[in-house]
Amino acid sequence: MGRPPGSPNKPGGQKPGRKPKSSCLPHFSDAYILKYKVQILELMTSGNILTLTEAARQLGIPPIRVHAWTASDKDFGELVKLTREVRADELEEELSRHANFIPKMMILKGYRPMFREGFKVTVTDDKTRELLEELKKLAVTKEETEELEEEEKS
Repeated sequence: MGRPPGSPNKPGGQKPGRKPKSSCLPHFSDAYILKYKVQILELMTSGNILTLTEAARQLGIPPIRVHAWTASDKDFGELVKLTREVRADELEEELSRHANFIPKMMILKGYRPMFREGFKVTVTDDKTRELLEELKKLAVTKEETEELEEEEKS
């Protein structure tokens, strides 16, 4: 069973002699791109916008385009990274002040892997290993804590 006549040679390929399709994403001039990048960074530092995608949508830009800018423009990518770090610091401060922090904690987990479940630290230093072993020896288990509480009550 072969391909129908006139179909591309490879799945997803172009027919011979045809130009590749242009992107369906809007094209922006360099001046507009720079303007949008500045606006995105301003939105992200304002505190109201938490993600790059949210900033893009607020400006009416396809989020995929903005993410492509962070990948293709190293300076912009670095600024976005720094902006996320600042926002993560701000979120961390807010979490320490508020009791209802679950939604913000979810965002913080996205920014900082150390707050994710199952985050593992690889220990490569002998001194650090020794300190971790000491901490494990000092750690009190839940059962031991319950036993101590019962002894204190009696």
